[in-house]
Amino acid sequence: MTPIRQRSVFVFGASLLLVGCFGASTLDLEETRAPPVAVDPEPLPIEEGGPGVIPEDDRLKGAGGRDLTEFWEQLTVPYSANVKMLTFDMMKAEVKRTTGSSWVVAGTDQWESNRAAFGGANYTTTFTEDITPSPQKILLWRKMAYQVCLDAVVRDAGKASRVVFTDVDPGVAISTSNAAVNAQVAGLYQRFFLEEPTPQDVTRASGLLAAAFADGSDPKEAWRALCVGYLASMKFLSY
Repeated sequence: MTPIRQRSVFVFGASLLLVGCFGASTLDLEETRAPPVAVDPEPLPIEEGGPGVIPEDDRLKGAGGRDLTEFWEQLTVPYSANVKMLTFDMMKAEVKRTTGSSWVVAGTDQWESNRAAFGGANYTTTFTEDITPSPQKILLWRKMAYQVCLDAVVRDAGKASRVVFTDVDPGVAISTSNAAVNAQVAGLYQRFFLEEPTPQDVTRASGLLAAAFADGSDPKEAWRALCVGYLASMKFLSY
């Protein structure tokens, strides 16, 4: 066998070996490749219950499927972390607006000494107002309300010109059949809450006033009780 023939045989043998190791040649692959098969995309998962259906773990559903919002409309102020009290300066301003008085005991104004207790910033060591409700703040607020309302009643009683009790003299015996008394109740409600009272609001407040008067036969204490009821309420103190 000539050298040229030997070289041809070697190249042919090497080609067979490569084909055996790596498969068919490029030409063969192009001729035998199967056409691509269309594959449908995998469908996206469908939410349980479908669109518009409330899932079973609805957070507004209580034990036994009870709707937790059933009585929400009856709550004037929902007690939650979202309830915010007036800031310290707003407290002072609103008490002055509604009662015409500041918080004074034995001739000394009490607001500044209770700034920290009400969450007010002093802008020296504290710079952020704490307007979250707490039992301590509510108790102190009620203490303030009793004093301020007493001062307002005493100031207006027996006077021809009055600041808060413009419809009736708070020192005169109370009769709920007196139209002026009901007008004063409605006027106080509007003064404190800046909105017209409903007939039910007037009825409840008049009942409280009559009960307080019957209990002690002191009209000033009865009007003071109504004033405190309005001023110390969360409806007044929160926003």
